[in-house]
Parts: sequence; structure tokens; C-alpha cells
Amino acid sequence: SSSRAHMALLVGLVSVLGALVHGTRVRVAQEYTQAQSYEDVYYLPSDPRVLRVLTLGYIEVAVDLLWMRALFYYSDEIEESGTAVYAMHYAESLVELDPDFLEIYRWAGLIPFYLRQQSPLSSRERGTQLLVAGSDRAPWDGRLAWDAAATVQYELLTSMPADAPTRPEWERTGARLMMRAVRLGTAPDWL
Repeated sequence: SSSRAHMALLVGLVSVLGALVHGTRVRVAQEYTQAQSYEDVYYLPSDPRVLRVLTLGYIEVAVDLLWMRALFYYSDEIEESGTAVYAMHYAESLVELDPDFLEIYRWAGLIPFYLRQQSPLSSRERGTQLLVAGSDRAPWDGRLAWDAAATVQYELLTSMPADAPTRPEWERTGARLMMRAVRLGTAPDWL
């Protein structure tokens, strides 16, 4: 009879503890979910050249992983804050690791113009500089030439003050890229 009493006490104790744990688990899970917030963090070295050493020779793998991380970062930023302050760092790091990965240049040129908040002129110029550098690196790529030319002419220059000190150089760059795109047959027919 004493063993039955101990068994009943044990079953009762386990039942009470189970109910307490279940109730606490649900409450803790809710508190954890409510405490979660998006944080804009950049986990790479400030000098992109350091990345080459950190890859231990597995550059292509590092580029693939970093490219995926950059795309996720950009999409999260569009959803959360719309600023993507570290996107250009990702782009520059990717260019440093694999300067022949042309899609990076195109993406870098797009970043500062397609955010929920208008980026500063310096960011727009920085992205456009990378896009132009990509076109200059691959002068045979007509699509990249047109993307660079159109970005300079229809995105950057239209948002730049008329008296901006860098405007004349950008106008020359835009004209040069337009001519390249026309020569390569990738510019619209109306050009």
C-alpha cells in the first residue's frame, strides 16, 4: 500500500510538473518571438582584400556563399528598413574575390536606386562606379554596357544636381557607354 501511495504521489508530481513545463514553454516561446527584432549587421572584414586570405583558397565557394548572403541581405533590408547600408560592402567584397563575376557589377549598380528610401548621392555614385568598372572590365558585354549607360543617363544624372562637381565627368562617362552599347548593338533602336 505504501508503494501505491508513492506511485500515486509520483504520478501526481509528474503531472503537475508536466503542466508547469508546458505552460512555461508556451509563454517562453511567445516572449522569445516577441523579443526578436531585425538587426542590420555586416559580418565581413572592412577590407575586402582580407577575404581572399580567409577563403583558404576556396574562392569560388566563398563567392557563391557570399553572393547568396548578399541577396538575402538586400531582400531583408528592402522588407525591413529599405536602406541596405551594407549592400555595397558585399558588392565590393564580391568584386575583390571574383572580378570576372559580371552579375555583381550589375547588382551593385542597381542597389542604390531601388530602395524604399532614397540613398545619398555618394551611394548612387559608388554603385554606378562599380557598374561602369564592370562594363570597362568586359567591354565585349553589350548588355552590361547598356545597363551602365542607362544607369548613368537615366538614373544617376536625373537625380544629380545640375551644379554637382562630378556631373561633367558622369556625362562624359554616360556618352562613352552609350556609344559602346550602340556599337555592340544592345542599345535601343531609337539611339
